[in-house]
Amino acid sequence: MMSKRAVFVCALAAIALSYPSQAARVVADYDVRNGSFENPAGADGATPANWMVMTESRKNAGIIAGVSMTGDQSFRFQAMEKPNGYQGLVQEVTVIEKEKYTFTVHAKNSKSSPMKATGVGQLVVEWLDEDGQEVGREWTPHWTHTLSRMRWTKFQLKNRRAPRGAVKARVGVHMWEGSRGSRGEFYVDNIAVEEK
Repeated sequence: MMSKRAVFVCALAAIALSYPSQAARVVADYDVRNGSFENPAGADGATPANWMVMTESRKNAGIIAGVSMTGDQSFRFQAMEKPNGYQGLVQEVTVIEKEKYTFTVHAKNSKSSPMKATGVGQLVVEWLDEDGQEVGREWTPHWTHTLSRMRWTKFQLKNRRAPRGAVKARVGVHMWEGSRGSRGEFYVDNIAVEEK
């Protein structure tokens, strides 16, 4: 026969198991998929699974093996060497209006072919309503040719509240080459979204 204390502990455990943990909720509903670009494996230049690459001309971005913060791969943006050239990597995640979220990306300059001229990169979040219309936009300060070649640098939008009507966030990294065009490349890895 179980003691009253054992019955109480079992009851608490049953209650705890009936509620999903915050971590499980974040991963299941809010976190980006394939944020470390491990899928597909061994496919240099490919568009990573669950992501979309946007460009105003030719695609010059994709998975790269052997350069990563964690895992085996990251995502590489290579300049098109075109004035005002633009490329973007985006994925949509589900959000709840008025809830707070933190968006994170890690970026690193290339050692062998670093960014030059007027090119910049940045993390951008577009809040979308149920019709896919933008109801807000936020972005980090941009990074330039001064981005470290040795270590990964974290860029973050912390505790951002989803605006009224938002049901999705389009999470993206953008490269803009500026008025003189850009040269070189940079890498991004471990893109994540957390509900706060």
